[in-house]
Amino acid sequence: MIRKELLSHLRTLRLVIALVFTVLLCSLTTLMGSLDFSGSVDAFEQQRKESREQIAATPIYRNLELNLLVPPQLLTVLAEGPSRDRPWVST
Repeated sequence: MIRKELLSHLRTLRLVIALVFTVLLCSLTTLMGSLDFSGSVDAFEQQRKESREQIAATPIYRNLELNLLVPPQLLTVLAEGPSRDRPWVST
């Protein structure tokens, strides 16, 4: 009886539609996270390059501003959601 009821539920169109939506949403979430991470890495690399150029151009280290560069973390999108303008430099 339980087996027959379980099989009838598994054969419904509702389950198939729910599984399709679940796979679609997981794929889109992975794509958005990947795009967000790629953008964050590019922004981080650009700011790191600018920081190194500033260090190289400054003859007296006392005149430098302190910039803390934090590299983007791979799973940040799960904790904070997609970034809009996430600052990667903290002064």
